[in-house]
Amino acid sequence: MSGALQSLDRQATTGSLTVDSLLSKISLLNKCTNRIQKIVKGLKRQVRQGDRDPLDSFKLSEVIEEVSMILGFKLKENHVSLTAEIANDLLIYGRSIQLGQILLNLINNSIEAIESNSEKWIKVSAIKKGTITEIRVMDSGTGIPKEIIEKIMQPFFTTKGVDVGTGMGLSICDKIAKEHGGSLVVDQTCANTCFVLCLPNENVSAEHLAS
Repeated sequence: MSGALQSLDRQATTGSLTVDSLLSKISLLNKCTNRIQKIVKGLKRQVRQGDRDPLDSFKLSEVIEEVSMILGFKLKENHVSLTAEIANDLLIYGRSIQLGQILLNLINNSIEAIESNSEKWIKVSAIKKGTITEIRVMDSGTGIPKEIIEKIMQPFFTTKGVDVGTGMGLSICDKIAKEHGGSLVVDQTCANTCFVLCLPNENVSAEHLAS
C-alpha cells in the first residue's frame, strides 16, 4: 500500500499520472485493504477462547484460508509454500475457532521446524473416513524421533530454545481435539513430519462438549 501511494504521489508530482494508472492503483489499494480487514478479523477470532461457542457445521476450507492469511507474512518471510487439498464443500462439526487454533498451531510449528531445510513446504489435506474426518498437516521435515513423540503432547514439553516456546501449544491442541471427541497424533509411518487430527463427522460429541 505504501509503495502504491508513493507511486501515485510521484506520478502526480511529475504530471505523469494517467487515469489508467490511477484506477490500477486504486484497485490494488482496495485489494490490500480487503486483505488487511480479513487478516484482522481472523486474528480477532483466533485470540478468542471459543470454548463457549455453539457447536456447528462449517467449511474446513474457510478455516484454512483464514489461518493461511494470518500466517501469510511468516510463510513468505521463510519461503515456505502452503497448499491445501480440501474439497470446498467439506464440512466438519465443532467449534470453528478452537479447531482453527489447532491448525494455526500445527502450521506455525511446521514453519519454524523447517526454516533451515532446503525444501520448505506444508500440505494440509482432509478426507472423510466412515464416521470421522481425517485432517493431515504434513511438512517437508523428516519426522519426529520416537522418544520425542512420547512426550510431545505433554504440557510444558518443548524442543524449541529457551524463551522461544512454552511447550503448551500441542498440549492445548490435544485437549481441544479430545474435547471434540477426536484425537491428535503423529503419523509415524509417514516419511515426512505429519500430524493427524481426527474429528467425528456428526454431532456425536455434542453431549460430551456441553458438559
